[in-house]
Amino acid sequence: MKRAFTLIELLVVIAIIAILAAILFPVFAQAKQAAKGAASLSNAKQQGLAYFMYEGDVDDKCPMSISWEADAPVYLGGCGGTLSSMTTMPYMKNADILMDPLTTPEAFNPNWGPKQLYLSVFPQYGYNYTVWSPVYGGSNSCTTPWIAQPLSSTGVNRVADVPLLVSKSNSDEQGAWGQFWWYGAGSIVSSNITDAPDCNDIPQWCFGNWGQGTNWDTLILAAGSPEAGRYTGGNSRRRANEHVIIFGDGHAKVLSPGQLAIGTNFIDSPTWPNGNLIINNPLIYRWNTE
Repeated sequence: MKRAFTLIELLVVIAIIAILAAILFPVFAQAKQAAKGAASLSNAKQQGLAYFMYEGDVDDKCPMSISWEADAPVYLGGCGGTLSSMTTMPYMKNADILMDPLTTPEAFNPNWGPKQLYLSVFPQYGYNYTVWSPVYGGSNSCTTPWIAQPLSSTGVNRVADVPLLVSKSNSDEQGAWGQFWWYGAGSIVSSNITDAPDCNDIPQWCFGNWGQGTNWDTLILAAGSPEAGRYTGGNSRRRANEHVIIFGDGHAKVLSPGQLAIGTNFIDSPTWPNGNLIINNPLIYRWNTE
């Protein structure tokens, strides 16, 4: 006589499967997140290489964070503008490396033109322009705009400590003016940059400090919250509360907000006001040329 499973035996087997699933699913989720984190570091690394190859072709000059020209590929704030991510695009095989796998990819808008042009307007890794391509002078005008003055790639000491590109907020998280913000026609735009902790005290123009009540705090939607970089100058922290960074010597790494703001009194809290930020140890501060 054939013997079938009893109801109790089936229930036991189902219970065992449920227990194993409960144990394994979080492990699978962690593995998936770790894979995305590795891909994010890889994308940052490849972008950094594109910047270095560009520098090799233009006498070691870093890319301009933005240049304002009448014949530029896109119009930003009413003026023709070329972003650093557009300038370095010919050195990248695939525009998708501008996207951070740890966040939502940009939804292609064909009204902007080719996909690679659209993605280069909204890269998800921001240029540390306050060091590598500071902006001086000018006005809110297409004819006399602010001028980015890129440094030589050898003009920065401690290049292994100074960020070149950092994972940043995506366009959906930037609520003001739709997808990017600017001070006025011909000025700095937020779509391809991130800012230094002590942005407001540097001699050149910058977009906004770290902390509560800054331009970034106002710009980034509440839904973006701290992860998107709302209180850290647009520098997002999507990998276990850490920033994905490519440094000036080409190596990629992840750092906590406190490590990225080392040399300052920054406290990683949504209630910490930006007016309190000071550089208390310039020798280890990562966001200067010394």
